[in-house]
Amino acid sequence: MSLRRKIFVFILSVTLVLLPVSYGSLVQVDTVGGSDWESEYAQRKSELQDKIDRINGELGQIGGTIGELNDKKGTLLEEKTGIEDQIKKTDNLITDIKLSISQIEWQIGQNQDKVVMLTEQIKEVFREIQKYENVSQLELILSSENLGQAISRLHNLSTFEMEVNGLRKQTEAMLKELEENKEILDSTKDSLEETRFLSQSKKGELDVLLEQTEGDEAKYQTLLASLKLEQDKFQANIVKIDKEKQAEAERRIAQEKKRSDCEAKGGSFDYSDNSCEISSGGGGNSGGNAGGCVNETMNYSGIPRNTFTEPVNGYITQGFGCVDWGNGAHDGIDIANGYGTIIKAVGNGTVDTAGWLGGYGYAVIIKHTFGTRRVYSIYGHMKTPPPVKRGQTVVQGQTIGYMGSTGYSTGVHLHFAIADESYELTGSPNCNPRYGTSYTYCFNPVGGLFELW
Repeated sequence: MSLRRKIFVFILSVTLVLLPVSYGSLVQVDTVGGSDWESEYAQRKSELQDKIDRINGELGQIGGTIGELNDKKGTLLEEKTGIEDQIKKTDNLITDIKLSISQIEWQIGQNQDKVVMLTEQIKEVFREIQKYENVSQLELILSSENLGQAISRLHNLSTFEMEVNGLRKQTEAMLKELEENKEILDSTKDSLEETRFLSQSKKGELDVLLEQTEGDEAKYQTLLASLKLEQDKFQANIVKIDKEKQAEAERRIAQEKKRSDCEAKGGSFDYSDNSCEISSGGGGNSGGNAGGCVNETMNYSGIPRNTFTEPVNGYITQGFGCVDWGNGAHDGIDIANGYGTIIKAVGNGTVDTAGWLGGYGYAVIIKHTFGTRRVYSIYGHMKTPPPVKRGQTVVQGQTIGYMGSTGYSTGVHLHFAIADESYELTGSPNCNPRYGTSYTYCFNPVGGLFELW
């Protein structure tokens, strides 16, 4: 494919990439049951990142093409410089040859004048000879003052005739040689002028190619600047999305706190307008065993006191105990903070479960052994699949996941619970609010033995 065709195809493809993009606005997600609200931000961010990655690829191709054009321009400039030097040398040769031709023409003129003069002299000699030929030798001798003068006259005429004839022949030979040299110089000058014409034509072609190459380079430089500007816009929108997401997370945390405070007062929280309606008949139970709501065995024997540390930084939005919704009991505590907050193992142990766990979303369960006793710490609603796996040994404070809102969740938070050995029989991390041999029992992380907050 020719370079110009590559340029056309490339500009067309990049133009399609740069068609106006509508970023849209964040889709409103209901707070109640809205476990995937953050995926809206993630999807928007992913789409923008795809465009940025695609632009990075285009920028790389453009940079390569501009490099090729620069190399081509350098080659053309080098070739043009060589031709210009050749034209300059040809011009100098033509000037020298013209000067030589002028000198030869002057010499030819001088020799032609000399030939004319010698011809006239020869004619004069011939006239003298003819004049003496009409006089008998006796008359020549008698007209001379003496015999020596007569002999001298005859000898001088003959010698002068020979000298003039020799000089004329020599001059005519030189004239012929000069004319032959002039013909050679004229032919050489014509060849040089033809060479100069061809060099000028080649230089003109190179000028056109240079102009085209510089024009193509300018187009690519413009396209490069346009792509970089578009990339900056996408990057700015990613920053904007991150800020919107953080603001939404903070809004949800604040909303959950309002709901928790409302329910702690025995009220009913309305998510649509964040209002709290408290009935005149009093509130519900917020913890302990009030109203027959029991979800803690209180069997601490064999478990060391203050063994665990806090699983995450944040504040409790829902406590352990009886509630006015669901099955009437909350088998752990909910801790709220920003999306992606690090979740740590509360103690040394072995990973029993790691991955998707129904309503818990992405979750981790860790087994902690104290002699003959076993306790299981449960971490729910993680942002992504956890970085640990089943059977892995973990130590207290080790990162096991990041705060999110997967599964059955009303917002970004960690659902943290502690179950006893009954989990090994039931296989379910859900603690039942009532006593019974077929259910998992759990402890209050806040009060009693663990005292995490």
